[in-house]
Amino acid sequence: MSLIHAARAPEFSDDVRLSPRVIIALLAIVVLPAVLSSPNIFEARNLRLALLLYALLGALIALHALTDEWGRWVTVVTLGAMIVVLRLVLPMPGLLALSALAVVVAGVVVGAPAVAVLGAAEAALHVALLWLSAEIPTTEVILSLCMVVATAGFLLWLHHALGQQVRWFWEHFERHRELLEQARDRQVQLKEALDALSHANRELALANDRLAAMRVAAETARTSKAAFVANVSHELRTPLNIVIGLAEVLLRPRRDGDQPLPPGVREDLAILYRNCEHLSSMINDVLDLSQVEAGRLALRREWVDMSALMASSLRIVRPLLQQKGLALEVDIQDAIPPVYCDPRR
Repeated sequence: MSLIHAARAPEFSDDVRLSPRVIIALLAIVVLPAVLSSPNIFEARNLRLALLLYALLGALIALHALTDEWGRWVTVVTLGAMIVVLRLVLPMPGLLALSALAVVVAGVVVGAPAVAVLGAAEAALHVALLWLSAEIPTTEVILSLCMVVATAGFLLWLHHALGQQVRWFWEHFERHRELLEQARDRQVQLKEALDALSHANRELALANDRLAAMRVAAETARTSKAAFVANVSHELRTPLNIVIGLAEVLLRPRRDGDQPLPPGVREDLAILYRNCEHLSSMINDVLDLSQVEAGRLALRREWVDMSALMASSLRIVRPLLQQKGLALEVDIQDAIPPVYCDPRR
C-alpha cells in the first residue's frame, strides 16, 4: 500500500468519533440529579459547585466551537477530573468507579491516544487518593483503579485489533479500486481498438468499392481493346492476304507458252512473299492479346538450320542495303548444328 493510501486509512477512526457536544449534554443532565441528591443541597458550597460545573460545561461548548481537537481533549480531561471532584465533595459511594467510564468516553471522543493519556492520569490520581484522601475508602479507590486500568487496557487492545482490521480492509479496498481502474482503462482501450477496427473496416469497404469500380473499368477497357483489335486485325489481314495471294500466283511455275518473269522481278516477288509471310506471323502474335496479357507467348519451336535462316534473312535486307550503296559481308561457318527454336522470333 502506498504512503498516500496508508495516510488516508486512519481517517476512518476520525470519522467514527463521537461529538463532544453529546458528552457535554449528558454531563449537564447527570450533574443536576447528582447535586439534587445531596442531603445538603441548599448549602452555599453545593450551589456554587453546581453553578461552577454548569459554567464549565458552557466553557467546554465554547472551546469546542473554536477548536475541535482541543475541545475534545479538554472535554475528556474535564470529565475525568469532574468525577473525582464530585466524589470528594459529595458523599456518593461508588461514584469514583465512573472514572472507567471517563476512559471509555476518551476513546470514543478522541481516540486511542486519549485512552492511554487519561488512563495513566486516572491511575496516578487514584494512587494519590490512596495516600492523600482519607474520606474515600481504600477498597473503593483500589476497585476503581482496577476498573480504570482494565478498561484502558481493553480499549487499547480493541483499538489495535480494529486498526489492523481497518488497515486490512483498506488495503483490499485500495487493491480492488486499482483493479477496477485498470479494468476501466482496459475497457477504454478496448473501445478505442473497436473504434479503430470499425474505421479500418469502413476504409476497407471503401477500398473494395473503388477496386470493384476499377475492375469494371478495366473489364470495359479490355472489351473495348478486344473489339478494336478484332477490327484492326480484319483491316490489316485483308490487304495483306491479298498481297500474299498475288505473290503466290506470280511465283507459281509458268505453263508452256507463258513468258517467264525476269529474274530480278522473280527475286523481288520472292522477297515480297517472305516479308508478307513474316509480317502476317508477327501480326498474329501481336494481335493475340489474350496470351500477352496472361504473360505467356506461344513459341512454335522446331529444328532450324541456322545457316539457311540467316541466308533467308540476308536476302530480305540485301536489296535495301544495295539501294543505299552499302555492302554487307557475312561469314557463316559451314558446320553449324541445327537449333531447336522458333524461327520467326
